[in-house]
Amino acid sequence: MPSDDRQLQVGDRLILLASINGLRRIEHREMSPPRRWRLEAEKLITQGAQQDSSNVLYRISGCELAKARAFTENLPGAIELSLYDYQAHRLLQELSRHLPQVKLTPLS
Repeated sequence: MPSDDRQLQVGDRLILLASINGLRRIEHREMSPPRRWRLEAEKLITQGAQQDSSNVLYRISGCELAKARAFTENLPGAIELSLYDYQAHRLLQELSRHLPQVKLTPLS
């Protein structure tokens, strides 16, 4: 499985596997909205973990870098994010490498 961070270049091909209903939704531009999630984290262990965590949060969630940095600078704390399920899963996986205790809870 390729990385989620890989960006397509001119000439690249994208192969999409989806159900007929999924393809129809794409064709009609019927996007399902992302869910709201609450991200809670404890205090960071190292200063390097702070920068890494804010970069991961920015890269995966798409929130502003300043917002991600403000969150990691003021731990322990919580932040609400709009994420698709696959984003939430990946965010939790990546942040668990840098933060001692991190929890992601769906709000809707």
